[in-house]
Amino acid sequence: FNIGTIMSYGQTGSGKTFTMIGDTSNFQHRGIAPRALSHIFSEVAMRTETNFTVMCTYMEIYNEVKII
Repeated sequence: FNIGTIMSYGQTGSGKTFTMIGDTSNFQHRGIAPRALSHIFSEVAMRTETNFTVMCTYMEIYNEVKII
């Protein structure tokens, strides 16, 4: 059982969302989250003898309001 966290914190307009998600219309400019998920699923695909359950939660807090 492994847990990982990617957190981005900073001033409004500093590029946190772009860093985390990236440009959704350009694969080369994807962010940390899609790259991490891609890596996880690549590893899962190589280990066919093992069963995996992968869960992912994304949360954004904007103006002290949680956006899911």
